[in-house]
Amino acid sequence: MAKSISCTLLAALLAWGTGCSSSGDDKDPAGGSGGSGGSASDDSDSDGSGDTTGSSSSADCEGAFTAIEAPYAANTAIEDWGGFAADEQGLVFTALPDTAQDSYDSGLPSLMIASDLEGNVKTLYTYDEGSIPGPIFTAGDDVYFVEGLLSRSIMKLPRAGGDAELVRDDDVRAGPVRGGAKLYYSSRPTSDSKIVAFDIESGEAEELADRGNVEVFAIAVDGDQLYFVERESVLSEGDSTLYSMPASGGDPELVMQLPHETALGSFRVVDEVAFGSQINESLGIEINRIVFGEAPTIVEDQGGMPMLIAGDKIYYNAYEGLVENSLEFDEPRVITDAGSMGIYAIAASDSSVWYAVQRCIYQAPR
Repeated sequence: MAKSISCTLLAALLAWGTGCSSSGDDKDPAGGSGGSGGSASDDSDSDGSGDTTGSSSSADCEGAFTAIEAPYAANTAIEDWGGFAADEQGLVFTALPDTAQDSYDSGLPSLMIASDLEGNVKTLYTYDEGSIPGPIFTAGDDVYFVEGLLSRSIMKLPRAGGDAELVRDDDVRAGPVRGGAKLYYSSRPTSDSKIVAFDIESGEAEELADRGNVEVFAIAVDGDQLYFVERESVLSEGDSTLYSMPASGGDPELVMQLPHETALGSFRVVDEVAFGSQINESLGIEINRIVFGEAPTIVEDQGGMPMLIAGDKIYYNAYEGLVENSLEFDEPRVITDAGSMGIYAIAASDSSVWYAVQRCIYQAPR
């Protein structure tokens, strides 16, 4: 096993490229309800003022809700590198140059793209060269997102397009995750790690905890409780520790020790059960389900990146395709086989689950 979550996730991404697919030209993706497709402009200015475009006629996205131009793909295979949000206004997602596509060009910038509910898309933002896009959150007429490389910041952008504004520049390490009107994340502006809550409505940030000289590499929120996982350092070979604390602030309390082998990517907690993906020794992806106080259980040995919990269901990329399951992992349902290609991104609204296969985005009822 790799020595840390950071190392294992990096290794996975390098192994997969931007997904786990073959070339996008050899088989049409399966599944998804039909819709009018849009095609993102690739000549947008860096201020994010791309124009909405018309329908895509590309055969390899037949039946898709919308599409973006090759060689881009919507990507959150590893959630810290990319973003995909869905709400009553439509979609906002990151488009990255896709190494699995024949026309891949490493010189292309990463983009943020928005789609309305008719499938018309436009480029909102062009990321700086070398910057890694991070999670995306919609809030009314605004979009909050993470970008950066070694030091990552939180930015704000009008959903209609315009100039991006720096919101927080305190070296985001894990997260953010959303709880109500707040974004929670760990930062490390100095040698000490901090747990921070940022209020979207007021624009104010509050330091909830100072963890000292440790590495906080996973964070989750469930109701009024905040959870985080830390270890001594990125390269530490010791076990990790799971803590909980009130999301409003207070003293962190020890929940349990987690074995070193339990690498918690896509970390979530629901009703005192933790979920997370990990890389096994064969570079396969597995999902751990961890009831507090009990040993981790591998509930899916061929899937987990990307992974999303929405309500009482979990959605994840697996060998069979996009799978919906119960949180007990006893009701699996294959939504689509993805045409023998991997699922690149997953998002959910109240009524639909959205998923990307390379550059094609599909919609299915929940």
